[in-house]
Amino acid sequence: THAQSRAIEEALARARVRYTMVGGVKFYDRKEIRDLVAYLRFLQNPSDSIALARIINVPARQIGRTTWGKITATAAAAACSVWQTIVSGQDVPGLAAAARTRLDGFRGLAAPWFELVGGPVTALLERVIEDTAYIAYLQALPGGDGDSRVENLRELLTVSQDFDEHFDKREVDDEDANLGALGTFYKSPCRPTSTITKAMRTWSP
Repeated sequence: THAQSRAIEEALARARVRYTMVGGVKFYDRKEIRDLVAYLRFLQNPSDSIALARIINVPARQIGRTTWGKITATAAAAACSVWQTIVSGQDVPGLAAAARTRLDGFRGLAAPWFELVGGPVTALLERVIEDTAYIAYLQALPGGDGDSRVENLRELLTVSQDFDEHFDKREVDDEDANLGALGTFYKSPCRPTSTITKAMRTWSP
């Protein structure tokens, strides 16, 4: 299956074997994987506006380009991050009351996720998936490949479960006390987050 390609891709990456994907998309380049990785990147670093841009309206929350443009402009003028602008509740010129309510709703949705940062990556992923009804969102996407996308999501959870099982915080503390579980998860050479980040840079809500 498409999800099973992940193990093969990671084995090739560990062996430093170059390869070309024919007739498909690499596991970590798939939309649903990029979405969930963006959620994790944002939770690890709320100042990561590229990650926030990707997930703030996925699944749809009626937070569109106009709202995003106004809050990013306000953040830039105040020399702070977009998330700080949202959390602070500061006045955003031209932002309608309904749009502010939707931003406050997302802030409230994310609050319990931040409490899970530092714990098992799988628990955090599962909470995000559940709270956002992400599986229902995937199944409703056009194209008829919802089941395949959900299978990829489950494969990502397999990856995180394996990571959680082998993660040793003491070893990380010896190298970087601030790295934590999420940071270590990203640093794996088999998880090309640089490719994911590049893809994020071409996207805005």
